[in-house]
Amino acid sequence: YHVDGFRYDATRWVGWEGYNDWGAGWFAYAAKQADPASIQIAEHLPADPELQNKTEMDSGWHDYFRWKLRDMIRNTKLDRLEFAHILDARSLGFSNSFQRVVYVESHDEERFLRELIDAGFARDEAIRRSIAALAIMLTAPGPAMVYAGQEFGEATPKVVGPNPLHWDNLENLEYRQLFAAFKALARLRTNHPALRTGTVEFSAAGLPEDVIFYKRLSDASSVVVAANLGKTARRITLDLAADKNWTNVLNPGSSFQREGDAIPVELLPGGVIVAATE
Repeated sequence: YHVDGFRYDATRWVGWEGYNDWGAGWFAYAAKQADPASIQIAEHLPADPELQNKTEMDSGWHDYFRWKLRDMIRNTKLDRLEFAHILDARSLGFSNSFQRVVYVESHDEERFLRELIDAGFARDEAIRRSIAALAIMLTAPGPAMVYAGQEFGEATPKVVGPNPLHWDNLENLEYRQLFAAFKALARLRTNHPALRTGTVEFSAAGLPEDVIFYKRLSDASSVVVAANLGKTARRITLDLAADKNWTNVLNPGSSFQREGDAIPVELLPGGVIVAATE
C-alpha cells in the first residue's frame, strides 16, 4: 500500500519498557520486522529521548521545542540557553536531531496566531511572529511538522467539533505574505544541503539581547537565520562572505545591501531574515 511508516498516537498511554518488550517499543520493533526501512514516529508527550535511544522508534513529537519556542516569541523574551537546547536536540538527551519532530502547532493546543492575537499583538506583528516561528522550525535540524492551515494563518479557536480551514484568508495580502514565506521556506528545506545535516552554529557576539543568530552548514553551503524576538526594532549587521552568492529567502525579489562582508539589516519586532548561499 506504499505506506512509508506509522505515527503512533498517545504512546504515553500505551507505555513502553525496554527494547523489544511491550507497548510502543514493541510496535516499532514489529513494524521494522515487516519493513526495516519504515519510519516509526511516536506522539509521546512529554517527549522521552530514551524511547528513541533504546527502541526502534525512529522519532517523536518534540513538545519541548513547541512549548519553549512559542513562549519566547509570544513573551518577547529570548533565553539563549533554552534556544540552543531546542535547536540542538543532543543537549536534551537525544542521540541526534533526527530523533525528534519539531513543530509549533498541532491539534493539541491553540493555534499560535490565535494565541498571539489574544496576547494583544496587532495582526501585522502577529503574522510577522508566525513567520518567524515557521522560519525557525523549518531551518531547525531534524524532521518538521506543519499543522493544516498554519501555512496561511488559520487562527480559529481550538474546539472539539467541526473546525474548517478558512481558505479565504488567502484573499488578504498579509496572509498571502505568510503563505509565500512558508512556500519559500519549504522550498529551501527541500533543496538546500545545509538543512539536511544536524549541524547548527550559534553566535551572540555584538547582538542585542533579544536577537538570535545561527547558521546551518554543509560542506560548501550555508543557511543563516536572524530573528528579533523583542518588542522594539533592532538594527544588526550580518557577516555574509562577499565571495558567495547569497539569496534573501523571504524576499526573493530584493538583494542585500552590502558593505564588504557586512550587511546591515533592520529587524522589526518579531521580524526574521533567512539568507542562503546558492
